[in-house]
Amino acid sequence: MKSVTPPCLLPAQLQRVAQDHNVGLETREFAKAADSQDPLSALRSQYHLPLASSVHPVSTSATPPKPPTPSDGETSLYLCGNSLGPLAKRSQQIVLEEVNAWGTHGVLGHFNHPFGPDRQWTRMDDKVNWLMSDIAGAKPSEVVAMNTLTGNLHTVLQTFYRPLAKRSSKHKIIHEQSPFPSDQYALASVVQLNGLDPKTSLVPLKPREGTKTLNTEDILHTMEQEAATGECWGILLGGIQYLTGQLFELERIAEKAQELDIYCGLDLAHAFANVPLALHDWGVDFAVWCTYKYGSSGPGGIAGLFIHEKWGGSPTFSTEDPDPSPLLRPAGWWGHKRSTRFAMPSEFDPTVGAAGWQVSNPSTLDMAVLRGSLETLSLAVELSPLGASDHAKVVGTQPWAKEQEAKTTVGSGSIMPVLRARSLQLTGYLEYLLFHSTRYAPVFKKAGMHLITPSDPHQRGSQLSIRIPNQATTTSDGPGPSSQKSANASEAQTDDDGVPPPLSSETLISRIQTYAEEHFSLIADIRNPDVIRFAPLAQYSSFEDVWRAVDAFEKSVIAVCGLNDD
Repeated sequence: MKSVTPPCLLPAQLQRVAQDHNVGLETREFAKAADSQDPLSALRSQYHLPLASSVHPVSTSATPPKPPTPSDGETSLYLCGNSLGPLAKRSQQIVLEEVNAWGTHGVLGHFNHPFGPDRQWTRMDDKVNWLMSDIAGAKPSEVVAMNTLTGNLHTVLQTFYRPLAKRSSKHKIIHEQSPFPSDQYALASVVQLNGLDPKTSLVPLKPREGTKTLNTEDILHTMEQEAATGECWGILLGGIQYLTGQLFELERIAEKAQELDIYCGLDLAHAFANVPLALHDWGVDFAVWCTYKYGSSGPGGIAGLFIHEKWGGSPTFSTEDPDPSPLLRPAGWWGHKRSTRFAMPSEFDPTVGAAGWQVSNPSTLDMAVLRGSLETLSLAVELSPLGASDHAKVVGTQPWAKEQEAKTTVGSGSIMPVLRARSLQLTGYLEYLLFHSTRYAPVFKKAGMHLITPSDPHQRGSQLSIRIPNQATTTSDGPGPSSQKSANASEAQTDDDGVPPPLSSETLISRIQTYAEEHFSLIADIRNPDVIRFAPLAQYSSFEDVWRAVDAFEKSVIAVCGLNDD
């Protein structure tokens, strides 16, 4: 019998698969066996995964070949859904239906839709908001699909961050030292628009020396320290850090914010549809997220906004009141009450809840893509024994929405606990093969590769961030570049439009990734200066994908670094 003794970090269910099938954990046979026993494997067929041929440059000839169509050929090894999720087949179907409805019904589609009342363009956001609320752990009225992530962040901060208008001394915002740059730009500009200086109004959270991730106790201590000054507005934190993949202890942070009477806002770009959330129960004040990553809403797809019900009532404002209500917001006609919206009244009367922050009507085609993707995610509830209940099978329906709205606590919804269980297994298997297996780990260790994402499964989502330092190494093409040369090279490299690539092609990690793409159709993303991110997503990735990806990456490291695998 083959040895199947696993490390303790590997999920117990996978250990049992190896034992039941008498196969080694490091074999492709094991990965296939794990897929065959997983009921959620059926979700994979609901997506168009990017093609293997997509890694090759587009032809620039005068008569280029006919572009391929989705599912027309061998698929790639796609571990990049943390940057852009693949197209759900249901999304493709609904988009085509909406385009046809536009063609056959024109403006009448707003109130008379060929596919039924819930597809009327004046109501199409209902189903989307209901499904998003389940994923976000919120009441349906607390969630709305609108704008883009950074646009929503600016919108909501105009409501909550108004130190000048409120004549308040509370102006300091606690945030990550190195958030996704758009958050950094937004916070700095919001502070400046209020006549303040980012150097004194922004309080960065820094990892401890020698570490890459933030310690929860340090975050809580900073909150207490800043709140004690009387100048702390609150904290704006990512749910999952985009570079390291660290999942923050959001419940504890939100609880501390309430204790200190400061605001708690979240950017859930890498957490939405990745990990279970309970925004309502945690008492988070507001949150924003994009949906094109784990939500598969397409490049630049419509984003989401959460406003806790304690803030979701109608705004009040008196010119005689020096401290106007924090519920003021940018107003537009689509945020007006639905019952009188088309009567075109002269005064704004907002919809109660997050929908009252809408300014314009959302793109129907954007909503169609997101609706199809979210309906696909909801299938996980029906496929999994964890979600096998009559209640779970009606997620996102009107009766369900009414029931959720009446609850005092809503939990983490029905969809994400199911997907999370599978995600823990996939990412655990990926970490095992990369860093603990006798077959692959030695090669990666020789290359200096190490994990910067927490090893604790409860402190991460689907993504593993891996660092391969750009050290001077002997490669199959000669000596590798120095770190300084590589860091500067990206400034000199541009495409035909003058747009620099994400990372210099001369860096070690970039050359390994390029080799893996060209030879094995492995699609992952790299981040400056030396990080590659792998993300096997529960909704479509397979255990065989994980095994093939690690096998391909090992071969690529060997080829580029000039190593041997003995």
